[in-house]
Order: sequence, then C-alpha cells, then structure tokens
Amino acid sequence: MGWVVLGRDASPWVPTCTDLTPRLRTELGGEWTVTDPDGDRDRFHSSSTCTISFVTADQRYTGGIDLFTIGAPDPDAARHDVDSYRCGGTDVQVDLPRGYHAFRICSATTSMRTLVSVYAAKGDRRVTASVTVNLRDDVRAATTYARDLSRLAADRALTMARPE
Repeated sequence: MGWVVLGRDASPWVPTCTDLTPRLRTELGGEWTVTDPDGDRDRFHSSSTCTISFVTADQRYTGGIDLFTIGAPDPDAARHDVDSYRCGGTDVQVDLPRGYHAFRICSATTSMRTLVSVYAAKGDRRVTASVTVNLRDDVRAATTYARDLSRLAADRALTMARPE
C-alpha cells in the first residue's frame, strides 16, 4: 500500500547496487560485488531490487545485501509500509533516527547465518536493506556487523544523490 512504480522520466530517482557498491568499497574496504543487478533499470529509475555480495577487508565476514529501494513521495504512506512489514525474527527496538519518517530493524539467527533487515523511509524514498552474514564463531559480533552494515546500506540508499 502507498507506493507506485514510476516510469523512467518520473521522479524520484533511486540508486541501484551498481551505484552503491563503489561507495561501500571506498568506505569499508574489502570486496563488494553486484551479484544480482537490477534488471529493470533500463525501464524504471524510481525503484530498484538488487543484491551485493561482500567479503570484509579482514576476511572475518562474508555475506550479502539484498536491497529494495523505491520512490516514496508520501511520508505517511511510507511510514505505514515500514510499520506494517512482517518481522520474521526479533523486532529490535530503536529510536527513530533524525530525518527519517520510519525506521525498523529485524534480526534472526540460525546455526549458519545471521540476517538483519532495516526497513526505513526518509525524504522521498523507502528501503529494505537485508544483510546476511555467514557465521563462523562469534554470533554476537556477526550480528552487530550485520546490523551496522544494514543501517549503513539503508542510509546510503536513502540519501545518495542522483549522478550528474
């Protein structure tokens, strides 16, 4: 409810994984690769669904980021969308970051991986950033990394300016 996919010439523009990957590589080091690009980018610029795989610089963590970003010019509808997502794990209680219309974190851990998803709306965009980290030993540290990375990826998807 509340979102509409806009045509190529409509606004707002949202970034794809191809736009975000170089920024993540620069900010965090390590290896970042778009493993599932947005196949509809040639038709739409107001929505993007894509996946990035990563290996941290210290090779401690490997995993992926699934991103869904969409133009959401109505803050009330975007807030409703974020609030109505099913959490699939633990709904982590956090304060609403400054400038956001809505923000949620959900976390789930199995014996092999941890999954942290951020659902957020800010400005004229809404994003779901789900980070999966493969577990090796320290579950708490891996979950913290996944939470920090999902917040960072969501923030970059919500705030990245359209390239000139």
